[in-house]
Amino acid sequence: MSKEVALLPNVRERLDEALKTGADAAEVEIRLEETESTNIAFQKDALETLDKGVSAGGCVRALVNGSWGFASFNSLENLPGRVEQAISVAKALGSGTGKLFPHEPHTDSIPIVIKRDPRDVPVTETLDLIKNYNEIMLKSEGIVSTLSRYMHFHYRRIFANKSGSFIEQEKMRATMVLLAMAPDPDGMMQDARNFASSLIDYDVILGKEALADEVAKRAIEVANAPRVKGGVYPVIVDPDLTGTFVHEAFGHLSEADFVYENKDWQKILTLGRKMGRPILNITDGATVPDQGGTYKFDDEGTPAQLTWLVKDGILNDRLHSRETAEALGEKPTGNARAINYRHAPIVRMTNTSIEPGPNTLDEMLADIKYGIYAVRPHGGQTSLEQFTFGADEGFEIVDGKIGKRLRNVSISGNLFKTLENIDMISDDRKWESVGGCGKGEQAPLPVGTGGPHIRIQDCIVGGES
Repeated sequence: MSKEVALLPNVRERLDEALKTGADAAEVEIRLEETESTNIAFQKDALETLDKGVSAGGCVRALVNGSWGFASFNSLENLPGRVEQAISVAKALGSGTGKLFPHEPHTDSIPIVIKRDPRDVPVTETLDLIKNYNEIMLKSEGIVSTLSRYMHFHYRRIFANKSGSFIEQEKMRATMVLLAMAPDPDGMMQDARNFASSLIDYDVILGKEALADEVAKRAIEVANAPRVKGGVYPVIVDPDLTGTFVHEAFGHLSEADFVYENKDWQKILTLGRKMGRPILNITDGATVPDQGGTYKFDDEGTPAQLTWLVKDGILNDRLHSRETAEALGEKPTGNARAINYRHAPIVRMTNTSIEPGPNTLDEMLADIKYGIYAVRPHGGQTSLEQFTFGADEGFEIVDGKIGKRLRNVSISGNLFKTLENIDMISDDRKWESVGGCGKGEQAPLPVGTGGPHIRIQDCIVGGES
């Protein structure tokens, strides 16, 4: 691993010794973790957040008679006692239904190579940098508020289980987000945003003065644009919004714990169901290189893989932990993840994407007499198969050409009908790894979202009636 010492002296031997305490359990897992983080935020002209911290701890999860016991801790001493605590919790719960898909043990160490380590940068240097970007946006005439944020995390994790695995993994991310706000003629605030992010290099956030200026100017342009007229149109969605759409509207329904706990949805999401046209392919996988959800092993020690959730328009697979795979008679996919040692792993997405298609953006535009081009995500919500997403930017499409800017563009509809209405997919996939996913009080979990341009026929666009 890079530059740190081991979390504990003789950590492998001490974990092996502690795991012997769980001889009567079906499975015992121990996770140890060390995390360093920085969070800086300016709201308008005031410093709102300045946090820099280091945390270390661990947890034990034990499966006894079908019930899980869980114990987390900050002291890394007395690991056998921690195992006993988790086992006692499991026994107190009585008999349960939990069973695990058989597990092959793995031993591995996965470091990262960092170009410039954020941990080596004085916090005052980063503070001055973010303050400068914030001031550039505030100086633009018409900007009334800003949010400038820097976030960094670096973690080392060690996983060991009774089955014989011992895995060390390391990850970092440095992210800067810039947002500017301007009032529109109706007195409503409109904003624009952009960001820079890297999994290996602090320097990605340097030299972004032009980016700050562009964000401010775009916020003013959005505020002064006419409102979109609500209706049903052909809509082309750009790669950034495509990634958010597939993650939020489809990805969460593909997590097998949701399907297992909802019998009606087991019928709705039966593998083999037609989901769209043959051009539609949707994947999730931690094996995608250099993205927010990339890793080699999940938090149960299962190797990462690329899972084809939809293949040639047909529902092909779903995302699993060892427990959900066993319960549904399927196979683990390496999607058991925990945000940190204070939580047990649950089924989570990694890097989710609509796969590239055969078309170009020009081909998608060509036969549209009037439609909408929606660019980048701007909030939204989902409720089972219903969704609404705002667009950070929107434009008219007139006679096959992208035209004037619009404001307050949003798209909504039924997921299954919308997937069926995707009639063209471009070949220009883009990945985005700045975001974090929330589920079960575990947020923000690093993920990647990806996709190309997609064209949706008969899409509901919100706006002025």
